[in-house]
Amino acid sequence: LSSIWNHAESKAKHMDEWVDLMTWTIFANLHSKAERDFQDGKKKISTNQIDKEEVKNRLIENLQKEGYEDMLREFKLDNPTY
Repeated sequence: LSSIWNHAESKAKHMDEWVDLMTWTIFANLHSKAERDFQDGKKKISTNQIDKEEVKNRLIENLQKEGYEDMLREFKLDNPTY
């Protein structure tokens, strides 16, 4: 999973800041899923196991950190029900 993350991160850095942040957010979701599954004896995960609600919550959490103020404003404009 870490080697796939490294590959995705290297590509995302050459794209816009939203792609970079979402790449990290999705990786964090899959990493958490992999940790939970590994404790249950499972050794494989799939991208179709991404928890979209958890990704959304992590994205919002990340956007509230220092340095993401402009992106948070943009997110709020695009998602008025947030």
